[in-house]
Amino acid sequence: MRKGAILWLILSLVLMACRASTADTTLPVIEPSGPASTSTSTSSTSPSTTQPVDPRLAEVEQEIAAMERELALLEAEQGRLEQLLSIGGSYPIQVEDDRGEVTIEAMPERVVSLSATHTEMLFAVGAGSQVVATDLTSNFPVAATETEKVDSFNFSIEEIAALEPDLVILAFDFQGETEALATLGIPFLLLGPPDSLDAALFQVVLVGAATGHYGAAVTIFEEMATMAKLILKSAAPLHGVTIYHEVDETLYSATSASFIGDIYSRLGLVNIADTAEAGGQFPQLSAEFIVDQDPEFIFLADANFGVTPETVAARPGWDTIRAVADGNVIPLDGDMAGRWGPRTVDLMQSILDAVLAAVP
Repeated sequence: MRKGAILWLILSLVLMACRASTADTTLPVIEPSGPASTSTSTSSTSPSTTQPVDPRLAEVEQEIAAMERELALLEAEQGRLEQLLSIGGSYPIQVEDDRGEVTIEAMPERVVSLSATHTEMLFAVGAGSQVVATDLTSNFPVAATETEKVDSFNFSIEEIAALEPDLVILAFDFQGETEALATLGIPFLLLGPPDSLDAALFQVVLVGAATGHYGAAVTIFEEMATMAKLILKSAAPLHGVTIYHEVDETLYSATSASFIGDIYSRLGLVNIADTAEAGGQFPQLSAEFIVDQDPEFIFLADANFGVTPETVAARPGWDTIRAVADGNVIPLDGDMAGRWGPRTVDLMQSILDAVLAAVP
């Protein structure tokens, strides 16, 4: 934190110096070529002057913007790490899910994951051998596809109970899942979609701590945070670039209040969904609104469902959008874009690479 703050201060001072230099420097006054004035009055209007633009100014401002984003991530990471220290790694262990404080009495041996995101986390921290079942969409890593499958969208408490789990991890409570699990005394963690990158990183540690892999989870946390900071350091050219993130063909999008929107925001990208009247984390936009906003990039989280740059270009009026005209409609890996697991930094890198490839 101290090193980052010092660098930010240095960059700020350089920017101030650039601005001061610009303000004090004027171009030479060129005398008019017409007849000279015969007036001897000393109160006549002074010739206008033009201030040059210091070429260093824009570059320094970009660096400062990138550093501010990095410092924000560092501060969030510091706060999360302080929480991690209070978790520890021995049983019984207390962690906090979306309901509040939860006590895990002993290391789970039979874990059921009802969320593809948390399946990825479980295998990443080394708890794969404890996983006895995963939901139908859990397709990564490959080992997850070999577990017994349950349909989390058609929740059956009888099906779950038959697996004899000592821990169930779920991301949603749409069908009374938590009440049913609590009634049968089945331990569970409810870890819903986070609204920021640091909150997603923290979930990795919670999953690791709950399953007896605290040390490995903290290592993953630190590696992901380090990679995210390196990505942010390269993101200065992205500042101010406008984007539209498409969740599905019905034009649902994601604002900066959502997890994926927070990633775009941290990279310095301007999300057109933030100005939509619909509001919320996932507003449904109109085609007219998107065309009018004229985003420079379009990111397709629905590419796994057959949406392509070509089908987007074929939509009425969309050929006039800069992203379409310039060939900057970017298909995303729908799984990575819809999850908040260990591959999040890979998603960040793919977004960064796509924009850097097109931005001068």
